[in-house]
Amino acid sequence: MIDLETAKKLAVEFLQSKNCRSNDDHLVILEEHTVEKEYGWIFFYDWKYWLETRDYRYKALGNVPIVVEKYDGSIHSLKILHSSMQENIKEYEAMRGKPDYDPLYFFLRAYMSDTDIGGFSTSKDAIIYYLSYAKQSDVCEVLNLGRLCLQEKSFPWMKIGNLTQRSFQNPDTARKWLAELIQILELELGSIPLTGTLAKVRNQSTQ
Repeated sequence: MIDLETAKKLAVEFLQSKNCRSNDDHLVILEEHTVEKEYGWIFFYDWKYWLETRDYRYKALGNVPIVVEKYDGSIHSLKILHSSMQENIKEYEAMRGKPDYDPLYFFLRAYMSDTDIGGFSTSKDAIIYYLSYAKQSDVCEVLNLGRLCLQEKSFPWMKIGNLTQRSFQNPDTARKWLAELIQILELELGSIPLTGTLAKVRNQSTQ
């Protein structure tokens, strides 16, 4: 379990990793807006130049609060789904402890949809292209989330169908399709020389 100061340091490090400005401007935590919950802290932030000048050229756009969990120090983005921040916090609390399948859903929508980018003729072609440039951490996340999703009792088969523009007859056909897709991803992953994190994922897949 961590305290507020440790949580703040973790939040600052996270924001520093997201800094995309070339000058000495950087993201600053708005300590007066920090919300403490039983499970951790919700931090709000903005750019240093905006706070000093109030010049809208430096105002952050689309920045979402981050949550630092008290029990393990994990960091999560607070999804902005409602106009009310309290409703967004309630939404996060309702989903705590459940896997966030958004990275998997993005992968499926971007590479497995017949009507989206790429226009790949087969799933294998799409995966080969994906592996040619994907970050190691992204591939690990997609694989792990795919495995978790396959184990879900309430399998999101209709959502997967909508994302990929496929008409599945029932959850079993969608689950079979996703299982085959994950298998192809694992096989293609095993056909290229890997080091570090991806090598660990390959080893996990063969155990």
